[in-house]
Amino acid sequence: MSHRFCRVALDSPVGALDRAFDYAIPERMLGRVEVGSVVRVVVHGRGMRAFVTDLLDAPAVAKTRPLSQLVSPTPLFTASEIELARWTARRYIVPVGLVLHEAVPGRFSTGDDERIYPRPGRTKPPPWMKPLSTDRVCLLPPSAEAEIEAVAHLAGSTEGRTLVICPRTDVAERVAAAIEGAVVAHGEDRPSERAEAWAAARDGRASVIVGSRSSLFVPIPDLSLVVVMGAHDRSLKAERAPRLYATVVAGERARRAGATFVVSSPAPPLEFAHRAAWIGAKRTDLRPEVVRPRKGPVTDRLIDVVASAIERGEDALVFAGRRGEALRLRCRDCGWTPVCPKDGTPMATRAGVLVCRTCGASSAVPDDCGSCGGQLSERGWGHERIARELDRAGFPAPVLRMVAGEIPTERPRPAVIVGTLAAAYAAGRVGSVCVADLDQLLMRPDFRASEHALQTLCELATVLMPGGRFLVQTREPEHHAVQSFVRQSYRFFFDREIETRREMNYPPFGAVVRIETDAVDALRDALHGRATVIGSLERRGEPSALVRAADLDPLLEPLRAFSRKHPRAKIDVDPVDVV
Repeated sequence: MSHRFCRVALDSPVGALDRAFDYAIPERMLGRVEVGSVVRVVVHGRGMRAFVTDLLDAPAVAKTRPLSQLVSPTPLFTASEIELARWTARRYIVPVGLVLHEAVPGRFSTGDDERIYPRPGRTKPPPWMKPLSTDRVCLLPPSAEAEIEAVAHLAGSTEGRTLVICPRTDVAERVAAAIEGAVVAHGEDRPSERAEAWAAARDGRASVIVGSRSSLFVPIPDLSLVVVMGAHDRSLKAERAPRLYATVVAGERARRAGATFVVSSPAPPLEFAHRAAWIGAKRTDLRPEVVRPRKGPVTDRLIDVVASAIERGEDALVFAGRRGEALRLRCRDCGWTPVCPKDGTPMATRAGVLVCRTCGASSAVPDDCGSCGGQLSERGWGHERIARELDRAGFPAPVLRMVAGEIPTERPRPAVIVGTLAAAYAAGRVGSVCVADLDQLLMRPDFRASEHALQTLCELATVLMPGGRFLVQTREPEHHAVQSFVRQSYRFFFDREIETRREMNYPPFGAVVRIETDAVDALRDALHGRATVIGSLERRGEPSALVRAADLDPLLEPLRAFSRKHPRAKIDVDPVDVV
């Protein structure tokens, strides 16, 4: 007997509509509406798209309206993807309909294309690969090429189907090209292409699906392997609602499916490397030079390393940790920077007072250096200032500025490229890499500062040509992030960083939520002492607060209630940046 009622999640980001709505299934749709179907309904006199989440024998309300239209002839999601969407919506404090909205392809496939994609053939494992011994694995590849080779081997070795999440679409295309029969499903495809990839996965005609965050909810029967490549890449975290963290959701999907979960990165986030089996190898051809600059970052050594690439007719990349003009408080003699006595993060000057952007603690600005007694000054170098200094060096090649949103479509070669990490992605292979001032990353008031610094160094190393020079300038050459990169040992970094996290109760030993809101007192009242709320913070000019607790789960319902009362608040669970 066909169900005569259904429950739907509205395709809307409005928190007030984040509840169950029950509808009657008209006679003409009986037997055709299933869990995962896309329908149209009328809400308060307005037609809206919705997703069927349950089929019911009886509704929870006395009177129900009928469904207006069945939009998709074939269910877009299975029950397992609907449950994963519910879990995601609860964790990230958003409506279920918004999670499903972000997941759907641009159009719905009719399933007319019945092409069967070949299963990937088994390939010989790379020399550094070991067999997967557990269901949670951390892959530490020595290079980007080795990472693709390893993933291709894993996809060909599993008996079931594989989902590969790539943070960048160009990498997804390269991965799919290396795996026979792989289907690419990412947001930059044409709607028809993405719909066909979705249908091929749903119908079991494709064994390997490769895509970005939008592929997390692609229906895949018999899923046995989930891989997240480039797990250090911050684009795996969505910047706008639903603000999900793809690696976390991918891990939950693997757990629910009983699949093996593999996180791949030369420097993975600690919470994913913690309690996972490690498989990796050293990068043998990299010999980084680490120097301590005495004054500004444009040193004679940096100019020499840049010139060595230009003389060979190759591009040189100069990485700047910040764009534009950057200022911070630092000793002119020894490089000492004031840090917060509570959590050890660097403090910033604001209105003549030192302020910790992590916990909100404040103190008077010291008159002199707390280490050597030298003079303090507000100094710093963004990519614009570094580029101006390099212009004066008189290289026989132009100095180009590149940051996100300002990447030229064409450029002369060779060139000196100055910019942030976006410049490295745009530059391609270069003859030399110079990190002008790593301390800009190491001294950020963020518990992930050291981790981000190591990940940035590893990313920059991927664009260096064989035999090229890699220069790191820092006043902290013995820092464990620097030494981990020099020794090519993630274990060296992990063993030291994990103890700091444990001591400070940061992930993986505690939960952190960042909330952009000016209603800090109301936030404290909503949490009822379940967490520590640190207010008086600022992020990109907006007031914000940091919530810290031993466990995330008890915070979710109070935070959802707070979100309903303060709909303009932006709640970021699993933030990759605290400030």
